[in-house]
Amino acid sequence: MGIIQLKTTRSLHTYLANTSFTTWTALETAFTTPSSSRIFSDFQQVINMHFPDDKQISPHMNDMWTIIECLKANKVNLSKFICAFVLLNALPPSYSNIVVLCLQTTATDKLDFKTIQNAVQLEFEHKHPIVANRLTAVKRKGPDPAFQQQRNQQPARPSGSGSGALQDSSNQNNKGKGKPR
Repeated sequence: MGIIQLKTTRSLHTYLANTSFTTWTALETAFTTPSSSRIFSDFQQVINMHFPDDKQISPHMNDMWTIIECLKANKVNLSKFICAFVLLNALPPSYSNIVVLCLQTTATDKLDFKTIQNAVQLEFEHKHPIVANRLTAVKRKGPDPAFQQQRNQQPARPSGSGSGALQDSSNQNNKGKGKPR
């Protein structure tokens, strides 16, 4: 017990007992129960959350769900209905159609956080579609060619024997400076 007493700060000496087991149980009971101020801070953080309109909302919904789970771990059980209302309240004004849709089409006993979260994610994907305009990672100089531009270009075809003499004379003017322009 002497080593434990030497290693702990003075403010924890009130929890020290005759044996290490009783000291440990005293410390465990004192510090495993969350304080009411911590629970209120989590609750206030959930109630006052408002999501930004210009960014993706799913990370903010995940943060809200994490805090709700912390409240559940601290024996503060919010009903599914209240969790759904808190999420609906946190949505930005541009998602007001989701609020109306969920409240009108979903029964009160089936309204929960995950249902609204899925509806919000679908709405975000609808508002911000993922557009792939390149099929390759090779970067070109200039804009992406359109289909019509590719179709209108005539491929260079080598002709018969008469073009060889013409190409030789054009290569003499370039004098080995790379491809002819």
